[in-house]
Amino acid sequence: PGNFVGMTVASPVTNILTLLAFAGYLLWLNPLLAAVSLSIYPIVVFLVPLLQKGVNKYNKKRVDAARDLSSKISEAATGIHEIQANSAYHIEARKFDFLAKKLMDIRIIWNLYRQAIKVSNNFFTNLSPFLIFILGGYLTIQGRLELGALVAFLSAQEKLYDPWRELIDFYQSYQEASVSYRRTMEYFDIEPDYELAPTDRPPLELEPSLTVKDLTFVT
Repeated sequence: PGNFVGMTVASPVTNILTLLAFAGYLLWLNPLLAAVSLSIYPIVVFLVPLLQKGVNKYNKKRVDAARDLSSKISEAATGIHEIQANSAYHIEARKFDFLAKKLMDIRIIWNLYRQAIKVSNNFFTNLSPFLIFILGGYLTIQGRLELGALVAFLSAQEKLYDPWRELIDFYQSYQEASVSYRRTMEYFDIEPDYELAPTDRPPLELEPSLTVKDLTFVT
């Protein structure tokens, strides 16, 4: 657990620091091109959580459907003798098919939302260099920007993609793991039938004594 927590903290922190370092370098190279390049990322930051809500919604349904399917399989395996005795294969097969199709439909929509995040992220991050090519090329033609400076800016801009993509992947993994964990713990977070300790009085303390009467030993 300690190693996992350390990696969980180190990975996003490292990527964020890398992004800030290269963003500062881009601003130092050319503030105008940097402003155009970095203006794309707030759009992604706003769009990704909206799509992630759909991912979380269907991830909960996926966990529930998978649990129902697993329970049905366990129930059928436990009662296999009754199923054989009553020739109920077709009835059980229909129940299994219904649950399997339900899970498949949920997983399709769940994966559509997940891929929508990746497609949106790739679209906007690839749109940024396209805009830089247009604006930077125009400034170069006008003599307001040297070709070497444009090449240096584009090279530095490419360094933003890997840490940004890793942050998006980390965000998705964290959200999916959180949903699965909370959904699982909800099934265990129930009130017991009997109180584990009295609430209206202190627990009884028995005296550590033992009394034996009329003890006999027979061989």
